[in-house]
Amino acid sequence: MTGLYIAIGVIAVLVLAWILLRSSKSSRSARPPARELQDLPIDSAALTAIYASLGANKRVLAIKQLRQATGLGLADAKYLTEAIAAGHRPPERGIGLAQPSLADRARGLRRQGREADAIRLVRDETGMGDPEAAKFVRSLD
Repeated sequence: MTGLYIAIGVIAVLVLAWILLRSSKSSRSARPPARELQDLPIDSAALTAIYASLGANKRVLAIKQLRQATGLGLADAKYLTEAIAAGHRPPERGIGLAQPSLADRARGLRRQGREADAIRLVRDETGMGDPEAAKFVRSLD
């Protein structure tokens, strides 16, 4: 009889572990898209076509155009297209358009409370070490 209780207890623990494992996997896969997507520069011609498609209520076409212009996956492109439709204006990339300087981009990230991202940006684009990049970012006002 004791063996039966032990077997039932082991099965109950295994079922509970399986349920917890499945719920943690589903919460990881339902992650919100990266915040950096909204800062992704998009070619000005592609952005014009995306706005036209959204204006004509052709969201699927707008998502396809965004994927072609940026190389994003379907979920990220859908998220960004929905943000654009809701009024978000991504930075434009194109011939003759002035790109913000490294200092301006790092300053913008810092103002958003994303200092670690700003330090990483400076480090990646300049080759500075972490201490130097952090000093540079913290000197921006």
